[in-house]
This record gives sequence, C-alpha cells and structure tokens, in this order.
Amino acid sequence: MIDDDGWIHTGDLGHVDAGGNVVVVDRLKELIKVNALQVAPAEVEAALTSYPDVRDAAVIARPDERTGEVPVAFIVAEPSIDIAALERWIATRLAGYKRPAEIQLVHELPRTPSGKLLRRQLTATGAGARS
Repeated sequence: MIDDDGWIHTGDLGHVDAGGNVVVVDRLKELIKVNALQVAPAEVEAALTSYPDVRDAAVIARPDERTGEVPVAFIVAEPSIDIAALERWIATRLAGYKRPAEIQLVHELPRTPSGKLLRRQLTATGAGARS
C-alpha cells in the first residue's frame, strides 16, 4: 500500500479542488475503460440521479467487442419516466463515451445494510430499456 517514495496507494480516484480539498470521485478498480478512455461510474451516476425522475442509479461495465467496455446504467425511477428524454438530457451533460450504452429500469439497487452499492450483484445482459 505504501510505495518506495512514501506514497499511499488506496485505490481511490480523486483530485484536489480549487479550495485545496481532496475530492474522492471513485475507485480505480471500478473504472470503465472505453477505447482506452476512463469512465468513473460515480460521475455517470451523479448525472443520472440529477434528472428529476431518477431516484437512484448504478453504473457498471459491460464487455464490448468494439470499445473494450461500455457503461450500462441501472436506474430506479418514477413510473412516468421517459427514457428517450433522459437520454437526450444526459447527452447534454456527459461526453459520448461516458453515456450509458444501455439503461435498465429496476425496482431497487442491491445495497449493504449501511447503504453501500453492491455493483457485483448487477449484471449487464444487453436486454434493458435501451440497447
């Protein structure tokens, strides 16, 4: 965990903001690699959950022959959600390679009793609301 230069490697991805605060964005192990570009699931989840009809979201990688991996989103949403409108809205907020290749509607997301998302329990089959 501590390298020869004294740096601690936690496996977290983050940055230092303008105020000098360290902001943890995601885990390195959870990064999705699309055409060698890195996609942080937390960034996509934040964009999805800022849409009014989305109550909760989780993003995982699905293998893709052309790009290596693609993001796939699982959302808990209001019954009245318009997926096409959500996709148009997301297109104005995320770069093309960060946009979910598929959005699957689910009733709830798997979480631990403390609320931590259990990504390993989600499966990207390619049979969701958008393919």
